Amino acid sequence: MEDGSETLISNPGDTVVQRGTIHAWRNPGPEWTRWVTVVIDAKPAVVNGTALPAAL
Repeated sequence: MEDGSETLISNPGDTVVQRGTIHAWRNPGPEWTRWVTVVIDAKPAVVNGTALPAAL
């Protein structure tokens, strides 16, 4: 996975949790890849009674 600032090599069975990220996915290898995505809504994160900005 590559987000422009870092690259992560994920292995079979790995789990990736994202929160509001801009991303692009590519498979640089010669082997076939399957990626499953589930998108659900989430309540804003709250710290000491204050909701964190969506940009975090």
